[in-house]
Amino acid sequence: VQYSVFSLPGDYSPDLISDGAGGALIAYWNGGMDVYLQRVYANGTLWNSAGTQVDYTSGLGYLSYDPAVSLDGTGGAYYAWRRNDPGTVILVQRINAAGGRLFTSPETVSLASGTHQNPDIIGDGVGGACVVWENDRGSGWNIYAQRLDAFGDALWETDGIPLGAAGIHQYDPVAVSSGPSGFIAAWTGIPVGGPGYENPLYVQKIDNGGTVLWAADGLITLDGDIASGYDFAADGSGGIVTVINKDKSLGTDSDIYAQSINAFGEPAAPEPEIIVIEDVPGDQGGWLRITIGRSDRDHLGQVSERVTFYDIWQRVDDPPAFSPISDESDGGSG
Repeated sequence: VQYSVFSLPGDYSPDLISDGAGGALIAYWNGGMDVYLQRVYANGTLWNSAGTQVDYTSGLGYLSYDPAVSLDGTGGAYYAWRRNDPGTVILVQRINAAGGRLFTSPETVSLASGTHQNPDIIGDGVGGACVVWENDRGSGWNIYAQRLDAFGDALWETDGIPLGAAGIHQYDPVAVSSGPSGFIAAWTGIPVGGPGYENPLYVQKIDNGGTVLWAADGLITLDGDIASGYDFAADGSGGIVTVINKDKSLGTDSDIYAQSINAFGEPAAPEPEIIVIEDVPGDQGGWLRITIGRSDRDHLGQVSERVTFYDIWQRVDDPPAFSPISDESDGGSG
């Protein structure tokens, strides 16, 4: 087993991803004023002993933390973090494959008022990146998203687009790619003024144009349940699989649940379903009419795993009974 040790004791909040070449990229906060990115190659070597200081303006007295990292598709990475400036903003920097900063200064994803925190970032598949974060703009915490092009310019609304419903405190956003056409975000939500413990898991799919594709305020994966922790991953077909820690009795009993959501924002059902079987009248039992509910892969907009035909099989529990046939063509008996 080979270990790589870098930086100084006291590093916090690491975010780690594969570099796609047998190594890893690690984003972290040093516990002081700065956020860093380090690369560990497949052979255990590093960019350098200290990594890349991403927020190089933090020496002016800004506190930077909450780091998140994603590949940029060209061997480098996108890096998002929170800075107290003296309010709070979410910033993004692009790092090349050698650990150098590509943007002259970090890009700000939103200029809205209020506190910004807990960013996550994912490459958009065409050289840019999508960012999600929490923002309290005076009416409660909400999840917002912004897309940046390869030069760091914002492509959507100036302060990002909201992903959840008003009247719901939204927390802990995470984003995964849904392919070159967009991404999927997840978060937990608590009703404003509610009991404070009913926080189901919400998910939303957003295309690269900034249009939400599932339920307008986010799709609830387990309605009314208490999600005290979750994770999720893309399923490779435009949907996701989620795992949720459902706390059934306020900390005294919990279970892990899983849910699969297809590319159209519905509980996944890749297999077709027989709805009804009816006899075709007037043919003495010769034909049946079978009505089938389609597979969720059977859709005009489905690109991968497209359904092209269905087979129908008849189950035979007992071997058929055959009767011998006598050949009496010669007038004799067999």
